[in-house]
Amino acid sequence: MGKRLAKSELLEQIQLERGKLEETLAALNKKQMTTSGVSDTGWAVKDVLTHLTAWEQMCLSWYKAGLRGETPALPAPGLTWRDLPKLNDQIFKENRRRSLDDVLAEFQSSHRQMLEAIKTMPEADLTELGRYAWTGQKWTVGNFIAASTSSHYRWARTLIRK
Repeated sequence: MGKRLAKSELLEQIQLERGKLEETLAALNKKQMTTSGVSDTGWAVKDVLTHLTAWEQMCLSWYKAGLRGETPALPAPGLTWRDLPKLNDQIFKENRRRSLDDVLAEFQSSHRQMLEAIKTMPEADLTELGRYAWTGQKWTVGNFIAASTSSHYRWARTLIRK
């Protein structure tokens, strides 16, 4: 579990890490973004971006399910947290044939959706333990969001820069 951040701190961290990631991406050309080998699994930068987008969208869907009083299957139906390599591979396989332009557009759109969602969330939704059944008693919605955004952006930037 990470530190519980107030909404303003969470948004600041997301913007900081996103800005650094976008600086790294801006230095790459189309060929660099679509050539495999960025990760041990053979992903290209484009695949890293689809991974980030998928995790943002999963996090948003978990939150929306919680608002409806539902408890979503985390991280995905039929999978446990121990199955993350399988889930990440599934995300890769479902998206690997998408165009770079499509991936970049969705990457930007997903980020805007996440920021808008955070801005409309009550502070208590972000910081209270046990606020929703799906978060458990050790993580807050804010922790899940940070893991799916700022921390994930930092991971991606480090991976891409290597």
